[in-house]
Amino acid sequence: MQTGVELSAADINALIAANRKSRGTASVGIDGNVLQAQFSIPLERLDVPFRNAFGLGDRYFNATLTITAPPGTNASSVQLSEVTLNGHTIPAGLLDWGLPGVGKSLRTYVIKYANQYGVTDGEIRDGKVILHTSGY
Repeated sequence: MQTGVELSAADINALIAANRKSRGTASVGIDGNVLQAQFSIPLERLDVPFRNAFGLGDRYFNATLTITAPPGTNASSVQLSEVTLNGHTIPAGLLDWGLPGVGKSLRTYVIKYANQYGVTDGEIRDGKVILHTSGY
């Protein structure tokens, strides 16, 4: 049995604010079929090599990314359409890059959490993120 959940930008932002680790570091907006996420994370919270040696300990990792997800999009096929990191445009293939010092890609984590919560596929439509689950 497949079930689904619909989340508006307000719903997602409330979930972010309710989590003590993510509160104040991220927000999303949805315009029609496009989701835009903004992140501002203090580098001191990230395990970034040499950040203090380069005088970056008090700086922030700022990013904006845009996601479009037509019906049937799953964790293996979701794509970023625009990515900006601290004002620099980054190739949209960012999800498939290996993380320095970790080796795994961001997509590996997307797939892991989708599987953990039974998310089979989803879409962004009419100002909402619609997730379909395997029913548990």
